[in-house]
Amino acid sequence: IKEDRPFLAPHDEKRWYASRNTTRDHLTELLSDFGLQRAASLGIITMLRESDWTRQGHQPEYGFFTAEEWLTHWVAHDTTHLQQIESTLEAYRTQSASG
Repeated sequence: IKEDRPFLAPHDEKRWYASRNTTRDHLTELLSDFGLQRAASLGIITMLRESDWTRQGHQPEYGFFTAEEWLTHWVAHDTTHLQQIESTLEAYRTQSASG
C-alpha cells in the first residue's frame, strides 16, 4: 500500500497446489482457513483510501492493474470457490442420503 506502483510476487498456482499441506483437507479446516484468509483481506480493503483504488500494481501473470480491478478479479475468483464448496456439499449430502 505504501509503494506507488508496487511489483507483486509472482503466483504459480500449480506450484502452490503441489506444495500445499493436504493433511488439513478436512472440511471444517478448509472452511475455517477460507474464512480467516478472507477476513484478513477484508481488513486490508477497509484500510484503503479513495485514492488507493486507482493506484496500479504489477504482477508478472496479470501485468498492471488497479486495486479496483484486483477486487473485481478477487470477487470472481471467490465466487468460483463458493460454487465449488456448494457443489461439494451437495454431492456429500446426496451421497450421505443414499448411503
